[in-house]
Amino acid sequence: MQQRKEVRLFRNNRSQAVRIPVEFELPGETVFISRDGDRGQSRRPQEHFLRRHISTPSW
Repeated sequence: MQQRKEVRLFRNNRSQAVRIPVEFELPGETVFISRDGDRGQSRRPQEHFLRRHISTPSW
């Protein structure tokens, strides 16, 4: 069953932010966000995506 909860939006300088309740806490420090009409979705970056798109310094 999909969980659903109403949350609050707020402004942080010029960015809009959402308060995420603890039961929806996401691991890590970044997420991808997308918009489809009036629907917003977020997801964690996948490890294979990061390996393919981020190069490590070769010093």
